[in-house]
Amino acid sequence: MAEETFRWYKGSLHNHTNKSDGDSSPADVIQWYRRHLYHFAAITDHNLVTPVEILSANYDEKERFLVLPGEEITDIYPSSDGEKPIHVNALGITSTLAPEHGLDAAAVLQRNVDSVRAAGGLPMVNHPNYRWALSVEDILPVTGFSLFEFANCGAAVNNTGIDCPGTEEMWDILLTGGKRVWGVASDDSHHFTTFSPRHDNPGRGWVMVRSGKLAPENLYQALERGDFYSTTGVILEEYSAVVGRIAIKVQQWGHTRYRIEFIGRSGSVLYTRYGTFAEYRISGGESYVRVRVTDSNNLRAWTQPVFMEKNSSVRLK
Repeated sequence: MAEETFRWYKGSLHNHTNKSDGDSSPADVIQWYRRHLYHFAAITDHNLVTPVEILSANYDEKERFLVLPGEEITDIYPSSDGEKPIHVNALGITSTLAPEHGLDAAAVLQRNVDSVRAAGGLPMVNHPNYRWALSVEDILPVTGFSLFEFANCGAAVNNTGIDCPGTEEMWDILLTGGKRVWGVASDDSHHFTTFSPRHDNPGRGWVMVRSGKLAPENLYQALERGDFYSTTGVILEEYSAVVGRIAIKVQQWGHTRYRIEFIGRSGSVLYTRYGTFAEYRISGGESYVRVRVTDSNNLRAWTQPVFMEKNSSVRLK
């Protein structure tokens, strides 16, 4: 039997249309992503599954572009300083799910994650620092989700944190605490007609998924197992994680310079190298290792963690 051929597919997992609070029609949203050479995009309107069958059917096999159905379940919980929002993407569902509600943040999050799983969808915990709604302590006890949106590129999601953990730091706290969650970069796009740093524009954060086929079930399976990397513009040529060694090669763009960091438990930087290629020799004492690449224009890419205690091994090309 011939070995299955894998390739990279560029996709956007968090987008809104004028069916909820976006400024453009579903067709225009999808046209933007198709025109900018994405392979797939999800429509995740607030508390609404927007039909996507016609949108996917608009393209012939040669011009194949896949539109994934979904919903951003938009819930709230009561807090001492007013109601706080909790948003969970439900990827792959075909019928709208109602917010589940609850008395505290962890309960609301858990009930909505469970609802997505029960519907056969893939849950993604979105932008925890949006309106400072979710602390990492709220997220740690929650089970059943594998996608964590730590690099939401919307205009008001407070990724840096300032006086509390930033969202990438949250990711490391979750990993160190024993969670097996994959980090997602997304646009959270709302605005396709006006572009500025204060608008939620497309093209700022996406995932590169390694799959043998551009089909929903293949993409969902790859996302579930962490067979993808996230980026705001840095592209990888090669990445391999095998027993004893992790290696990465970055695609050179112009005269840009690159810093490659291998990150482990509690977000500690295990090794740094400058240039387009680096490798890390695993000592055996790490609990996990992930890679962050930063370029001289402050664009980044992040690989998913490799968990040493489970002797995890995956090769991506």
